[in-house]
Amino acid sequence: MLIATTEGPVTIQRITAEDADVPSVACLDGTTTVLGISNGYARFVNKGTGLIADLTGHAAYRLDLDGRVDGGQSWQLPVLLAHLLSAEGALAGPDEPATLTILATGEVDRDQRVRAVSGMAEKIAQAGPLLAEQAAGEGRLLVIVPQANAPVAALPDGVRLMAWERFEGLAALAEHGGEHLATAVPSKAVARQRSKRPAAGRVWLVVAALAAIAAAGYAAWRAAADDWEALRKQGDYAALDAALKQAWPPASALYAALLKAQAPAARALSVDVTELRTADAGSCAGRRFRDVGLVETRLAEHRPGFYRSEDRQGLCAIRYRVTNRGDSVVYAYLAVVPALAEANGATRLPATTQAAALLPEGTLDVQVALPLRAVGASLVAIAAPNPSPQLRRAVGSISATEPSELAIARLPGLGVTLATATHAVL
Repeated sequence: MLIATTEGPVTIQRITAEDADVPSVACLDGTTTVLGISNGYARFVNKGTGLIADLTGHAAYRLDLDGRVDGGQSWQLPVLLAHLLSAEGALAGPDEPATLTILATGEVDRDQRVRAVSGMAEKIAQAGPLLAEQAAGEGRLLVIVPQANAPVAALPDGVRLMAWERFEGLAALAEHGGEHLATAVPSKAVARQRSKRPAAGRVWLVVAALAAIAAAGYAAWRAAADDWEALRKQGDYAALDAALKQAWPPASALYAALLKAQAPAARALSVDVTELRTADAGSCAGRRFRDVGLVETRLAEHRPGFYRSEDRQGLCAIRYRVTNRGDSVVYAYLAVVPALAEANGATRLPATTQAAALLPEGTLDVQVALPLRAVGASLVAIAAPNPSPQLRRAVGSISATEPSELAIARLPGLGVTLATATHAVL
């Protein structure tokens, strides 16, 4: 299975089903390099936003390509076909011979319509050597394009062309060399076309009326959602929170569900805590005079979200680190607040904060030199899909007496990922 691109055909090497809690990802040639279409691919897989999970019954995959595909939507048709072939055990691997080679391009929408794409002439021209090679060989080559892009430039003899207005599924490939796929379950679009049509005209009147009401309701919701989305992209989460509180609950709940689907995955932020101690276990204050270095020791979680240092002797500082384990850039905000032991209870110092845009596997550190009276510290980390001064202020004010304009506890409902941890010094 090949994706037609303006840089030349790209092979779909393999599709691997992942655990349901792992976000879908598109990678280059079996490596850890994440491709630019990865976020779009994840949405194309997900229930609600895409098609693949509905048609295959599984919602998390890794897609490996042998070349870069970093933009556009024309990869959707070949990727959808490849998923259905893989589900039938009929997708050839990198070193396996293929009885039928498919070169495809096209965008596929939620109703399984195959939409037109740009650069068709260039894609066919870039595929020229492949087309000529396949036409001259024993293998069979099928080119699939959107109906709106047909006809395409003249193809060599032996190369067949299919132009789809709607996604036709695997059964349509049988006459082109996929006879063993003819009994595959048809796509939902094909199943709908084969369903029996009601005869009563009144049913259609009711359906038309309901459709008109639904369309009007959707238009109103879409207008409100566009306003909310503008606030989110501006990083104005306080105004977004206020607008959602005032909105009609079903409308705000629907938008909140979309936000949750777009938010960085819960595992996007991982937290590490490391102790920095003097090598000779002596005091930190005289370390320079003793010419003694620091030894770093990573702490294991004592229980989920809780760390502890067993011995204060020689403990000079703690480094708190968050790592972006997701597959896309996130804007991370990190705050650490030491807690002090006082005669009348525990008090807190001002928060130490850091903020940065993190690439996948990027890290953000906060190192805190713990005062002698420190009994521990608390950590708050935020990952958002867009930058926001409000989020920076929110994490910076977690130890202040005055509340911030944005409540930390409200963030998970606004498409922002929140991670917290507590550290005790015994």
